[in-house]
Amino acid sequence: MKVLRALCILLGALLSGAAAAQESATFSCPVGKADIMKYFVMNKSRRSQHYLTGSTNSVYTQVFPNEDFTPQGYWFWIKSPKAHGFDVKVFDRDRVYMRATELIWTDNTTFKRFTRDLPISERCVPEGQPGAEVRVADTRFDFYSSCRVYKSSTLGTAVNSLDAPELMNVGENVGQAWTRVL
Repeated sequence: MKVLRALCILLGALLSGAAAAQESATFSCPVGKADIMKYFVMNKSRRSQHYLTGSTNSVYTQVFPNEDFTPQGYWFWIKSPKAHGFDVKVFDRDRVYMRATELIWTDNTTFKRFTRDLPISERCVPEGQPGAEVRVADTRFDFYSSCRVYKSSTLGTAVNSLDAPELMNVGENVGQAWTRVL
């Protein structure tokens, strides 16, 4: 737990924009639409007890605020029990975004961060159907070492699509779950 707390403190500056004005009310989508957050992360009652372990990347999830699900916030996908390796995702009423990922697995002060959070999905997607394709031309990102920028790069145009939901056995102590592939 100390390692996780240290990771959260270390990345505090990275996340300062997302946490500033968080709302505590529960978010809901219009009729006929599903909140994609229900696919990206497990609900609050399951996430503390269920996670994916594996020989390559385990996935432990920490959501802020720790609710089901607020209009905006962020979450960590932590990829090992020692908190080495991470992804930072952000969400608001409109979309879900990629913010950052590890660079050197054993050094959480090294990471890549998008200059602007990269939209990867609409927040509300059609029930039982694929989500809309999200195209993003501005994919600039920075490389960090010791939490300081040392170079920049770009990916070119990003194209993200979201499959229709499918019941899958995701393994480990999670089991069967409705899943969408991004």
